[in-house]
Amino acid sequence: MMLDNPPDPADAPFLGRLAKLGIAPGASMDDLSSEELATLNAGAQRGPEALRTLLAQAESANSGGWTVHRGLGDDETDYAKRAVITRFGYGANLDADALYPHATTDSEGRPLDGAHTYVLHFDAGKTPPVDGFWSLTMMNERQLFADNPLNRYAIGDRSGMRTNADGSLDIYVQHDSPGPDRESNWLPAPADSFNVFLRLYWPQQPALTGDWTPPALQRTS
Repeated sequence: MMLDNPPDPADAPFLGRLAKLGIAPGASMDDLSSEELATLNAGAQRGPEALRTLLAQAESANSGGWTVHRGLGDDETDYAKRAVITRFGYGANLDADALYPHATTDSEGRPLDGAHTYVLHFDAGKTPPVDGFWSLTMMNERQLFADNPLNRYAIGDRSGMRTNADGSLDIYVQHDSPGPDRESNWLPAPADSFNVFLRLYWPQQPALTGDWTPPALQRTS
């Protein structure tokens, strides 16, 4: 594949290091010794845990329960960052195209769990500032969509949510229905651990500079 899709020239120094291990465009695993294969396999076994540690470190610096990862699509030769993005995010856009605030805890730092109910409240005029669109996506503990009776995996400005009389907006994040009158604003959660992503497409300057940050999820029961 690397012959058909050559690496970026900036990767040349790292590719030179890999070549010493017998890993190069057009090379075959058959060319590696049993010792080299064993070493590579040992590294592959340790790799996922190393990536989880890096992700946990990145998530530790959050604000109000949210971590706003910046520069995800501009990783250049930061190979640890590239590996984490590929392992957990399958690639990423430039900040100017999209931001992905991520929440694993509520306003008091408690892990999000479907045994409780939550509200994400936006004051009037304080919804995510975008020139494209925004959404709130539900993920289970395996970072996959969570099955639910509405087949609703995200909710946002294109979902027909109802605003309050004062123009504010409440999104109900919980396992059971909040009631027929609130289902238009309901993002179903699994019965156990979950996390959510805000997705801001074509974010405006306040989001890019950090002048706007998401409100924390408030646990209501």
